[in-house]
Amino acid sequence: GDGKPRGEIETFVAGKGHVTGWHTDFQHNFTVQLRGSKTWRFKRGPVVHNIRALTPHYRSRSNYEQQMKLHLTSDPHSPEFRPPDSFFEDADEVTLSAGSVLYHPAGIWHH
Repeated sequence: GDGKPRGEIETFVAGKGHVTGWHTDFQHNFTVQLRGSKTWRFKRGPVVHNIRALTPHYRSRSNYEQQMKLHLTSDPHSPEFRPPDSFFEDADEVTLSAGSVLYHPAGIWHH
């Protein structure tokens, strides 16, 4: 390569009523609400420097093994895949409407 920094952009489009369960991503996210509204819930996890993605979009054995190794080096309280449901009961909630933009950092639990 030429040594120049590179970036990556992924686009997800969801229809009315679509819900993805609790997960984290390894990249920073910007959500642009084009029409309608959507309620997001967020919760910082128990791992201070979460470098493992827990997203259904990258669920494969090889990815899981690699991410678990990284997770274990980040001093977790537990190597579990995700916190129990009770952990999310007091999650922050944000509702987006058409034209809203929302930033959520890498490693934060969201749904």
